[in-house]
Amino acid sequence: MKALVVITAALLAAPALASDRLAIVDGDTLRAGDEVFRIIEIDTPETYRPRCAREYELGVEAREHLAQLLSAGPVRIERDGIDFFGRTLARVYVGERNIGEQMIADGVALRYRAGAKFRKARVRVWCPDPQPTTSVSN
Repeated sequence: MKALVVITAALLAAPALASDRLAIVDGDTLRAGDEVFRIIEIDTPETYRPRCAREYELGVEAREHLAQLLSAGPVRIERDGIDFFGRTLARVYVGERNIGEQMIADGVALRYRAGAKFRKARVRVWCPDPQPTTSVSN
């Protein structure tokens, strides 16, 4: 059974310390209290342990873009399972706008497809130069 969470945009700017606050972790992950929401069907570049400096920069851009989209109105979260890491898989909406689909359309996220082959393909988009960068930090 899918559960529904509605969080007002005014709460987005607040820290994630209170259980009724929504915080942006990265371009595809949100937190409300102790619950972590992973936006399903998308993947965004990493800001935590990026594989290259460009991936980190794109990850910051994706996180900022997500914040902008979510600030447009009340946020509706439709839960749809739990992933391997214990995060709640969810579709996220502002009004009728599917935020995951909008992130893909706006070019800051790629469609998620499971498997090592697809993960490597996504990383090549963000890190076309295979040289890892160890000096990138959060």
